Amino acid sequence: MSFNPHRALHVAATLALAAAAALAGPAALAQEAAGPEVDAARARFAEAVALLDQENFQGALDIFVELRQTNPHPVVTYNIGWCLSHLTRHAEAIEAFEQYLTENDESQDRLTQARAELERLRAMQPPPPPPPPPPPPPDDRGTAGDGQTGTGGTTEPTPRPSRRRLHPGIFYALLGVTGATGIALIGTGAAAVGQRNDARDEYADWTGAQYLANPEPFDSDREDWNTMAWVSNGLLIAVVLEAIATTVVGVFTDFHHGRRAAEAPASEP
Repeated sequence: MSFNPHRALHVAATLALAAAAALAGPAALAQEAAGPEVDAARARFAEAVALLDQENFQGALDIFVELRQTNPHPVVTYNIGWCLSHLTRHAEAIEAFEQYLTENDESQDRLTQARAELERLRAMQPPPPPPPPPPPPPDDRGTAGDGQTGTGGTTEPTPRPSRRRLHPGIFYALLGVTGATGIALIGTGAAAVGQRNDARDEYADWTGAQYLANPEPFDSDREDWNTMAWVSNGLLIAVVLEAIATTVVGVFTDFHHGRRAAEAPASEP
């Protein structure tokens, strides 16, 4: 710790006065008594003062604490406060000086110096933590049986969480596409079946020799109905996929969009 010569001279002068008061008579460290115990206390006090002259504040503090236990006196408490202050044990020094101010010392100089040091130490203490914030006010709204809240008999609808929905136009467009594809499927399927049946009726009486002699008509008709069959199969797959997509879109479609838009208040009169 850095040593302040001005404070050291100030404390040394004060302690010299305290030592003189302690050594002047038994009243300083014992209450109207004399004997070996008082002489020993005076000797220990002088030893503590000598340690202060050597700036051995810890050693002096140990002796002053011992003296306060055996011979309590305001001068001893006063010196304990100064030792703790020099040892930068500020919180303990504050407690010592506060205790000293309650012990009715007759020296106005010591009282003035103790109050000044106490004020200085308190100014060095960190500010106290801010008080915790007050608890939020209780919610005095009651709950209604249908999930609504109200006060005094009035009910208010519980707000529902907003969820993004699809416009119904998307669903109806997909539904129309699916219907059109289904109609095309029925048409191409019927055409393929009709072409196959017509070819069977037309070539039912043909023999193998006739087919070998003139295969082009039969092969041409067969290619036509196979083409229609492939188109029908493709349309069938498309109808299934479109039906699945229409169902999924229908789950996320807001079918009440038009009604809510009509019920919404106008933004301008």
